[in-house]
Amino acid sequence: MQFKYYRKEIRMNSLTLVGVLKKYPELEELKNGKKQYRFIVEAEKNFRNEDGSIEKELYECVIWRGIADTIISVCEEGQLLGIRGRLQPRRLEISENGSEYVAEIVAEKISILETREG
Repeated sequence: MQFKYYRKEIRMNSLTLVGVLKKYPELEELKNGKKQYRFIVEAEKNFRNEDGSIEKELYECVIWRGIADTIISVCEEGQLLGIRGRLQPRRLEISENGSEYVAEIVAEKISILETREG
């Protein structure tokens, strides 16, 4: 009996990020009238440098619609967040002769993992 194996390609744009809210969401109104909020999350790398320290990186995130209203009402800078979402490329016009592409995280689900006391 002979079996045939079919290679099925799966392409998925999905990510999970755990980090600290460093910049509170700011409202940005788009040309089409829609609203989005941008915020910055700081996350540690999962390895140490030669000197033994852990580097941190900043990620720009975007939230839309209902999730935005919820997050704005309950989040504070310094809270630990769990973010599920996807990467979205965006083209920035940097001069008359050129543009640059950046990737931002579109947050589709956000969980507050730790609250700040104080």
